[in-house]
Amino acid sequence: MKKTIAIAAIACSAMQMQAQDIAKGMRFGAEFGIGSQVELGIRGEYAINQYLSWDVLTAKYAHELGDDDANKFGLKTGLRGYTPTLFSNIRALMAIDLGYAGMTWEESDWHSGFGLDLTVGLNVYKNLYLGYGFSFGKYNHFKDKDHTFRIGYLF
Repeated sequence: MKKTIAIAAIACSAMQMQAQDIAKGMRFGAEFGIGSQVELGIRGEYAINQYLSWDVLTAKYAHELGDDDANKFGLKTGLRGYTPTLFSNIRALMAIDLGYAGMTWEESDWHSGFGLDLTVGLNVYKNLYLGYGFSFGKYNHFKDKDHTFRIGYLF
């Protein structure tokens, strides 16, 4: 009986230590996307627990592929959720970020407004994820939507 209790205590403490490694703290990430636009982004992410993180600040630059003069910039904040491990260290994720979006194109002035970023994907390795990204911007007199394939890495 003593051996069983000792083994259970060691197993619980090891699981607790591993959960603490995964669960809490500030992390930084980088992201690349390609689709209707090419985008580069960085973010600071605070892990609340192993299933939920707060994207404290996300900064993203994007360039439209169909228009050489179209450039976009965004500053956003939001939430990122993770599922439990599905199989072999693979977890699904979903992130939604809201905030500021700005855009300029063809000798036009700077337009700014509301921006939204949605990411759905899979963590395929400990710090690497692949997924689909949807970006939306509502500017002064028009709306802009973009779809991308995203690759991200957490440091």
